[in-house]
Amino acid sequence: DYYANCANCACLTKAQEVELFMETTTSTTKLISNPCGNFKSKWYSDVTYCSDVVDASEQRTNALFNVFRAETCKCPEGQTVVGKKPLCTSDGRYFDKKDLRGLNCCCRKPKPK
Repeated sequence: DYYANCANCACLTKAQEVELFMETTTSTTKLISNPCGNFKSKWYSDVTYCSDVVDASEQRTNALFNVFRAETCKCPEGQTVVGKKPLCTSDGRYFDKKDLRGLNCCCRKPKPK
C-alpha cells in the first residue's frame, strides 16, 4: 500500500497532466522551435488577465456573454493560439485562460500552408 502525507496537496488539471507527461517522455522527433520566444505564462489559479496566460491575448469585450461562456479570452483578429506544447495548438482564436495556464502559449498569425 502507498500512503501520502501532504500538507498542501492538489490534484492536477488535465493540462498539467499532459504537460508533465510531455516533459517526462523522451521523444525521437525533431524539436519544435518555440513561436512564443521567451514568454512565460503565469500558472496560478487566480490569473486576472488573459495576457498573463497567452501572450498578446485580450479579454472578450461582451461582459454579459462572458458570464455564460468558458472561452472569455481571445487572440487579435487574424491570429490563433500557438505554442510549443500540444495544448497550445488551436485552429481558433478563443480560449479559456484556465485551460492554458503555465503552458507559455501566444497569439500569432498562422503560418501559410
